[in-house]
Amino acid sequence: MCISNGAPKEIGIIKKNGWGGTMVINQDFLYWKIANQLVLQHGYRMIHISRDQREIWLEPRKKQEFDVIRLKREDADWSNLLLQDMNQAGHTFESIRKRTGRRSFKVFNLYITALPPVDDWEYIFESSKLVEKTTLINQLLHTENVSDEAESIQEALPLSLEELSADAGIDDVQAVKQELLHYTAKRNKEEREIFQHGRPLLTYVFIAIQLVMFYILESAGGSTNTDVLIRFGAKENTLLLNGEWWRLVAPVFLHIGFLHLMMNTLALLYIGGAVERMFGSRRFLFIYLLSGIAGTLASFAFSPFVSAGASGAIFGCFGALLYMGVSKPKLFFRTIGANILVVIAINIAIGFTIPNIDNAGHLGGLAGGFLASFIFQLPNQRKVFVRMAGILTTAALLLGLFAYGNGQFAGAGSAYTVSKGQELIQNGNYQEAYDLLKTNQTEASSNEHMTLLAISEIQLQKNEDARENLQSIIDRNASYDQAYFFLAILEAEESNFEEARNYLQQAIRLNPDDQRYQELKNSLPQ
Repeated sequence: MCISNGAPKEIGIIKKNGWGGTMVINQDFLYWKIANQLVLQHGYRMIHISRDQREIWLEPRKKQEFDVIRLKREDADWSNLLLQDMNQAGHTFESIRKRTGRRSFKVFNLYITALPPVDDWEYIFESSKLVEKTTLINQLLHTENVSDEAESIQEALPLSLEELSADAGIDDVQAVKQELLHYTAKRNKEEREIFQHGRPLLTYVFIAIQLVMFYILESAGGSTNTDVLIRFGAKENTLLLNGEWWRLVAPVFLHIGFLHLMMNTLALLYIGGAVERMFGSRRFLFIYLLSGIAGTLASFAFSPFVSAGASGAIFGCFGALLYMGVSKPKLFFRTIGANILVVIAINIAIGFTIPNIDNAGHLGGLAGGFLASFIFQLPNQRKVFVRMAGILTTAALLLGLFAYGNGQFAGAGSAYTVSKGQELIQNGNYQEAYDLLKTNQTEASSNEHMTLLAISEIQLQKNEDARENLQSIIDRNASYDQAYFFLAILEAEESNFEEARNYLQQAIRLNPDDQRYQELKNSLPQ
């Protein structure tokens, strides 16, 4: 056999065998041309090529009948060699099915050979090969049956075998092969570059900022101290409504306790770093901050409590990764998709099982990051319609959250204002409590808010104001027993004992288990 250095093995076959070698070349051309046409013209992706380049796996761009197309260039003399290969392939794909968690797996297994086996072989192609939940549909193309098998193959693959079956030379084989390999290499490089567009510079900047802020909080009285958190920018609904809009962003850089800081710092390092590498620093900056704002507004809308932390912005990074699942679904699920979905599900589940976690902020950040990614998009994407849709939906989300939160706040008041007012009254700081409660009073302030305001007014000798506020509670909610109790205290201080007894009877009727009411009634002069 005469084979020159570096030349394909088939060259020697042609020199020795003549017509038989031509058949081999034609089938080589058919093998590479099928793969070439599926990849370049129909968007299939080459996911595997064997070391000897005689086996190729192709994955369709969109969901089709077959999950994988397997092309096998095999000149087998005996049918049992093909049968052994089918069994091995079936077990290989079944192993892949199990690792990827698919319910089933269907493979079109096409053998391309110059001549069929010399023994009986047709029977092994009469039915599909089933290995547990993996199905192989097997077919064999050889020089003499291309026209006979054309119809069945074209039902499975978007090919025209008549166009592929022309005589070809070695140069034709090399040309179509190199075109395919060059295109695949270029495509793989472009996909790798999606994950390596930039360096995570801002990720480290944000980590540094939140570490510095944590040190400042601890030095100022403790990162778990509510007053300290509010002073440095934690989300507090009343203050937001009073125009302190900087609190939409500031909470992203504050953390409540060391464990909170550590968990969010690690998450930012890995998840934020991945997003910055994909989107680049400029896009990452806007996505991160916009996610943080969306998380703060969602917390404002659904939680009355003081909150802080980078979790909303970090969930926004998850949202940006989910955008990739929409923009490039095949690449997403082939690389990071399954892991990202599991991590998101775990974090959401943790949020609903562990107390004192701001789930509204997490989910708001997730939605904000997802929508912000439609605005800024991946590098080299310039989809104007997608960008406009992202701008409109993001604006609708942010405005909707603010409007809903404003309505909720108007109906329930600020939990922080009530809590802080109660604390000030318990410590005897009546004037400070009055100033806080009066400043944040609205027409729809909660009963608790109005009661605390009345208590501070009684202590400051503002009896008429207290009476008016307590009466307003009764006018809108006649079953609120504490309003009657404090009216009784007010009347007793002014020696209106009969009025005081009448109010106490109402309070006892509404809440007979409160011992304070009976004790006060017994202490009144007869």
